Amino acid sequence: IYDLVEASTGKKKLKQTDILKKVSADQGIEKDEVKAALRELVDAGTLIFTYFGGSYIEVPPKE
Repeated sequence: IYDLVEASTGKKKLKQTDILKKVSADQGIEKDEVKAALRELVDAGTLIFTYFGGSYIEVPPKE
């Protein structure tokens, strides 16, 4: 999931549903499992939600 989000940085902002569909289709994993893994990454601060007229998932900016 992280690699997918990192690869899209600067090209396209990914919504949660985009990630769920892509990872689920590519890896053959249930969407609920992908959603739980995504939640863990957000809770750990590895990924963040941003809001620009919609909710997107991105890699946090480097400080």
